[in-house]
Amino acid sequence: MEQNDQQNQKVQENRENRESGENEEGGERSVEGFENRQVRIQEIGEVGGRRTLLPTTDFHAPVCILRVPGLDGDSTERSRQPGSSIFMPPVYGAPKKKQNKQNKQYIPSGTPGGSLNDKLLLHVLKDDLNQNLYTHRLSYNSGTDGYYENGNIDEEFIEGWKNGVLQWNNIERKIEYDWNMVYLARDHRTNMNLPGEIKWKFDYRTSNFIIKKLILKLQHALFDNEASIIWTITILPTRKNKNPTPQIIEFPKPTKFPHEENSRKDVTSFVENEYGFILTACLRGGKNIDISWQKTQLFRKSLNQEFSDNNIDDDSGINFGLDSRTELMPDISCDPLPEIKYDDDDGKGKERKDNNEFILNDEKTSDFVINLREECTNEIKNFHTHSKILSARSEYFKALLHSKMIESNERSLTIVDIKSDLFEIILKFIYTSDVPEIGKLDDWVELLRVASRFLILELIQRCEKGIRGFLNPDNVEEIESIAIETGASQLLRCCENLEIKE
Repeated sequence: MEQNDQQNQKVQENRENRESGENEEGGERSVEGFENRQVRIQEIGEVGGRRTLLPTTDFHAPVCILRVPGLDGDSTERSRQPGSSIFMPPVYGAPKKKQNKQNKQYIPSGTPGGSLNDKLLLHVLKDDLNQNLYTHRLSYNSGTDGYYENGNIDEEFIEGWKNGVLQWNNIERKIEYDWNMVYLARDHRTNMNLPGEIKWKFDYRTSNFIIKKLILKLQHALFDNEASIIWTITILPTRKNKNPTPQIIEFPKPTKFPHEENSRKDVTSFVENEYGFILTACLRGGKNIDISWQKTQLFRKSLNQEFSDNNIDDDSGINFGLDSRTELMPDISCDPLPEIKYDDDDGKGKERKDNNEFILNDEKTSDFVINLREECTNEIKNFHTHSKILSARSEYFKALLHSKMIESNERSLTIVDIKSDLFEIILKFIYTSDVPEIGKLDDWVELLRVASRFLILELIQRCEKGIRGFLNPDNVEEIESIAIETGASQLLRCCENLEIKE
């Protein structure tokens, strides 16, 4: 008796679930796509007091039954109708949890290079040919529901789409088990008039990288002309732009539906020389309010598609629906000193990396003398230098040594307004590219001013990098003024792009 009561209760619960349109996975059956699922009619029976065709299968979902003409009323015809059909919609369910998944610890490749959504550490790869170029790639696969970094598909960087976003509203991951398709869409359990929104934040500022190039693949699908997905990209707030305006990423206007967009977009113009960006997708609209959530889909893919290294860079969307590829460079780049050209026997100048032939204060090989006179003591200190080194690594000396000035003709120069220890740092850098350890902001600023005077670009860059380490909201205006005075363009950009914290 008790067992019968339990069975009756279970039947009643199943009936209530069917009436509410829910299935065991928490999803909902759609009313679209009836023409795609046909089940043959098996027999005639009674439905609601009327005689009609019934299938032998017990369906646990809303169905559409087509009555055959001539079977209503008092007709006693019992013959089978081979053309009669019953239509079932696709099944939309919540995703099943992955089974037997190994708990592998993610081992990143590359070096720390920024953050994702202010909570996850990103890793960048250094270019083999360019010391000032780095790359970063973040990709999402809706089939595995995982994010992958820098093309490594052996290990998930992040498991679960929600764990890889900054914010989301009215968005869910959907699986069509009958069609074997998966995608992100608006939540069917909410008001269909409400839009859905999802955001990702890429911030490379923490590792002092700025964006050189950005290519995005933003796979999405529209199923009627009233549905829309708007993608925008917004740079991060800075001193020079406290309230940046979102920029719309344009896609070709669909001419027929369903329409799937799967191309890559170069959006460098929106983010070049910036520290990061926020990527946003807004889903809205669609005909038939009850099922409009189906009309806008992100990252739609087949569950049957292969996921492997063979198609990791394929533009067809087999692997990734979201794919961000970024080229980065340090916000302050430090170039190496130019190589010195030597005249060989054939008279042609050729570069050599070995500059040991030139040694500072080597009187035997020196062909240019710099006389430094201290203002306070009038003491003169002589530096025996080489014109080839000076002209190759200082635009100031290059202009001087190629001019008709008297000092140039006499192969000497007198300087009176620079400290001897500071000028010695300048000359040692020109010869060796070495800079001593400097621990004070004022000392870096003093060296920057001298490097700017003698137009030594590589030393200016080293000073910019040293000063940037002292930059903060309290001294940014003072350092900005120094950057303008000395022509330190990279340092000026750092001042302008200083992070605005709420």
